[in-house]
Amino acid sequence: MSVTFFVRNAIALSGMKCVREESGIVLNGGKRAEILFLPDGARVIDCYRYNREERFQISSYIYEKWYEDGFHERSAQSLESELALHAFSYRLGIAKENSKDADLDIKGDDRWYVFAGYSLIEVLGL
Repeated sequence: MSVTFFVRNAIALSGMKCVREESGIVLNGGKRAEILFLPDGARVIDCYRYNREERFQISSYIYEKWYEDGFHERSAQSLESELALHAFSYRLGIAKENSKDADLDIKGDDRWYVFAGYSLIEVLGL
């Protein structure tokens, strides 16, 4: 699997926290995935556009970046499951404005229903 990474070097200030922004990756099929790394997570822009294989590439990339930074709380499978939950919700018209972009928290989502949703997707392998 060859994935091309491209980076837009930018530092932005969010309150007192430094935010690392990256423009994302080019997936195997040539599609570009936009990812923003925030102090406590990552945002995948328009996450509904990606199929399962592409979601695994995106989540693996995020996992590797977090692992390099010393964060080991979530697996790549957990991240992909949350991406899938956002994509399914968007396609079904459930809270489209909130599910269009996936905000992935380093430690997992605090909302019980989101945690339950992506945990179920992870267990079922959807």
